Amino acid sequence: MDSSFECHIIAPHRRIPLRQQQQQERHMTDITDANKKNKYVSCLCVGASEHYNKCVFLGMATQSHDVALRQCEIELWNVTKNEFHVTLRPNGNTNNTNAIVTCMKFFPSGELVLAGHNTGDMHIYAIADLRGCAAVTFAGQKSHGSGDDGNDKNKKSNGHLADVTSVGFIEHGHNIVSGGRDGCVKLWDCSTQQVIHSYFPLTINNQINDIAVVDIGKQQTLFSNKTYDNNNNNNNNNNNDNNKNNDNDHEEKKEIKSNTTDSKEKNTSGKIVVACRENGHASLIDLRCREEVADIEAYSDGHAVTCCSLYQPKSSGLLYVALGGTDGVVSLWDLRKLDSRKYILSLQRDTNAIKRLFSDPHQGLVACSQQGYVWRWQLNDHWDTAQIYTSHEWTGHDQDGIVDMCTWGDNFVFVADKSYRVLQHTI
Repeated sequence: MDSSFECHIIAPHRRIPLRQQQQQERHMTDITDANKKNKYVSCLCVGASEHYNKCVFLGMATQSHDVALRQCEIELWNVTKNEFHVTLRPNGNTNNTNAIVTCMKFFPSGELVLAGHNTGDMHIYAIADLRGCAAVTFAGQKSHGSGDDGNDKNKKSNGHLADVTSVGFIEHGHNIVSGGRDGCVKLWDCSTQQVIHSYFPLTINNQINDIAVVDIGKQQTLFSNKTYDNNNNNNNNNNNDNNKNNDNDHEEKKEIKSNTTDSKEKNTSGKIVVACRENGHASLIDLRCREEVADIEAYSDGHAVTCCSLYQPKSSGLLYVALGGTDGVVSLWDLRKLDSRKYILSLQRDTNAIKRLFSDPHQGLVACSQQGYVWRWQLNDHWDTAQIYTSHEWTGHDQDGIVDMCTWGDNFVFVADKSYRVLQHTI
């Protein structure tokens, strides 16, 4: 990494013994019965439903330990009432071995769940539909027909070629953003299930591990002024390019390539997607201008960027991107100073990879490592002093590793490890 980078390494605080945590966490023991010991939780999501009187629901994608079965389901639990709600299955098929859930997230409304799969497909489920069937499908290229037989139903999809690794929403879910192991970021129209634009990497080893949708709003001059001043010109140029060639072949060495359809994008102005890549970089893609506006070289020594999150300190009006890596470091980047390629803070917490990052103006920054530790930091608004303290640190998880984590509101952190167990930590 460039020696000009500015960073502060924070020494680890002492870990809290498990017996001292028992007042801080609540085990969801009702989901660890003997009938389900052959499963483990692979990913989590959480949301609140207006339809169910703002009850908080936790979605848990479960997978069989038996590789031959590879049975995958999504179990929804009503956390508010501490009761099971419904089981969701890809296409309603309990024996679907080709649709392992790789990521999922609640829609902003809390009424729908979007799940990405290792087939490149994505499914939307309605939590009020107790049949557990997918209501809408976004087809990936692996599971979709080639269209060679002339059948419209087999028309080739512009979806992902490999696992969908992360998803995000724009304008209350009118548009969906997805990242995949094929290295692509895709913008979807939810109403038509069609790809509006695809953004391809230039180099190899660029699989996307995580994405975050950042709304920079009126701060559109954070990056290059010409990116926004020449917005119409960029759109016209992209339209001309699309008229010449709409093929989305990876072999074409273009950094960003746009595929237009009859689908519509809504309120993408001021929306930036942060895409964490296996090659140690994080790409910042402007959805409106359809181009990469910045590239963060977080690592140049072989480490990968595993996760990302937007952090906005309370009442500061500032925006920061937090990146977690395979070296166990969380780094924070000021969006105003990306041109200088300097990050302002580095949190050395573990020698194991950071698995997941979440941030909230009130909750602070929450991170977990594969080794089984979870941290929460409250960060000072005045970054010139780089003051930080660890207000919570939890252990006691399965040392085989944490598989996923999600946060809710100001109070709860949900953590799943490789045992069939989800811990609910109370902040």
